[in-house]
Amino acid sequence: NGAEQRERAPFRLQSILLAPERRIAIIDGQRLRVGDRLDNAEVRAIEPGRVVLERAGERIELNIDTHLTNANDGSR
Repeated sequence: NGAEQRERAPFRLQSILLAPERRIAIIDGQRLRVGDRLDNAEVRAIEPGRVVLERAGERIELNIDTHLTNANDGSR
């Protein structure tokens, strides 16, 4: 189940940079590209708002932290 996989994910997706010729995800403070590895997990896809990792045949989907993207919403 995808929800269970997301709950077990020990990773924190902090930011995503999408440019025409490169995609970078910041996970746990590390800059990663598709194909890079983090704690035995391989970055399989970087898309707007989410990153897909694979570890030991298990798919892990990370969604961007919405509270980080709403820094200018006026609340304090």
